[in-house]
Amino acid sequence: MQSEAFPFTSQEIDHLESLLFDNDQEEENLDLFGIHGLLSAFAVGPADADVNEWLRLILDGSCQLESPELEEIKQAILKLFKHIEQQLHSEENVSVPEEIFDDEDALANWSAGFIEGFLSNEKLWFDDYDEAAVASLLLPMMAHSELFEDEDFEDIKHNDKLMAEMADQIPENLTDLYLLYHAKQ
Repeated sequence: MQSEAFPFTSQEIDHLESLLFDNDQEEENLDLFGIHGLLSAFAVGPADADVNEWLRLILDGSCQLESPELEEIKQAILKLFKHIEQQLHSEENVSVPEEIFDDEDALANWSAGFIEGFLSNEKLWFDDYDEAAVASLLLPMMAHSELFEDEDFEDIKHNDKLMAEMADQIPENLTDLYLLYHAKQ
């Protein structure tokens, strides 16, 4: 059974997760929620990257996988990226995995992956664009990523109603970011 967020069956998801985390892989590797977030950032944002850059970010800069396993992961992330792009091109909201899977860490992991993609090319996200508008669209992902520990984010994180509202804004914000960066082209 496939979900709207992932173009994979449950068995394929389990297999990909085992490739990412079995055999003494780094615990810092992004899980599939984080990978979806990272690829969403590259799909909606201004930066171009290739699968090797994505792999570096997904595997936390280290790669202990054998070549066939690495190739399997490459093909899966290319398939997922195309799936996200297809949702954007068809004017659908990108399906955030948290909406589909009942995993309490899913949204935080997705948001952390998204922010990692943003931070890898942060300058491009603000060059020639309204910095306040971009920051406003990024705020829900930043708040849910659990990567920021300053006082302002702590206040936001302790407001359950605001956090729920921000979670609901994420799919629309992804579309708005996509239009901001790709409508000119």
